[in-house]
Amino acid sequence: MRRFLLEPLLAENPTPSSNALLPFAARALGYRLIYGGSLLGGAPGWLLLSGGESRPLAVLARAGGVKGPVMEVPYAYRPELRDAALRLGAASFADAIVFNLSFDGAYRQDALRAAHAERARSHTEFIILREVEDPLAAGVSSWGPAAGLEQGILEALPKLGLELPIIPLGLPARDLIANTSPIGHQLSFITLDSARLERASLRDLRLATRSLSKLALPAFDGTVARVQAQLARKLSDRSPRAKTSELVDVVKQAVVERSAAGRQRLATMLTAKRAEAALVQTPSGARFVLLARGERGYVLVVAPTGVEAWASGVLQAESLAACAEHCASGGVCEASRP
Repeated sequence: MRRFLLEPLLAENPTPSSNALLPFAARALGYRLIYGGSLLGGAPGWLLLSGGESRPLAVLARAGGVKGPVMEVPYAYRPELRDAALRLGAASFADAIVFNLSFDGAYRQDALRAAHAERARSHTEFIILREVEDPLAAGVSSWGPAAGLEQGILEALPKLGLELPIIPLGLPARDLIANTSPIGHQLSFITLDSARLERASLRDLRLATRSLSKLALPAFDGTVARVQAQLARKLSDRSPRAKTSELVDVVKQAVVERSAAGRQRLATMLTAKRAEAALVQTPSGARFVLLARGERGYVLVVAPTGVEAWASGVLQAESLAACAEHCASGGVCEASRP
């Protein structure tokens, strides 16, 4: 597994021949290898998953070579922890994420230890994500010359709506250091409690994606402002204009009330190119974003996809950028210009 699968998957400069053998090695070892065009940080990457029966590892890695930090999740059993790893990995510019799905002893378990050892041969930056029960034990701690890595993590956390203090190394971190002997390595440990994991979860975004699956909406992890800018580039200057009250009514039916008739109205509107829409996981939670040309310019509609209350009163702003700021958590805004 280490020679034919982990070595080329986590290599800093993979060769064409090793990449060509990856799918065959994965299949032989009971895994499924998927090539994706936009994974970590939007770069092409490999996704290694179980081929059917239970397997101890799942790996997400940049296809062009793993040159940046590697995130490892020793006990990746909970979906919320895997969500946090995916979001933090992208926000902190990790080049690979390794999930241990085995209930055996994490770094004493053969598969994860082999993955860590393979990457440690040529790489020194590691981020270890763990869960803790005590909220007071949640935080960020580091070992080795990891000041730059730690600072990147602290800057990435607010993108998930999280804040963590810097704390001393705990016993699990010290145990890991003793078991892996990371001489000269930089290790940063992130520990999250259940409440913070809930805030980092993508559950509401997944539910919204399934509820609106027939619309094939793009989904993002970021801010309303980022999504609004992307939708504005897609919205045609020739798109028919719509009344704000109609747009609000459609979004209320389709997203807030989750009615089939509302979803059909929304699908008809998007098909006719009367509006552009997307889903986004923001620091405040999952949001549905719709942009259309209104009677006096543009209309931005942002609605929560969960159980939060939705304030649908109409605000006024000069630009869509200002609208996105006003509606970062939800709302309706009319702008006179893009």
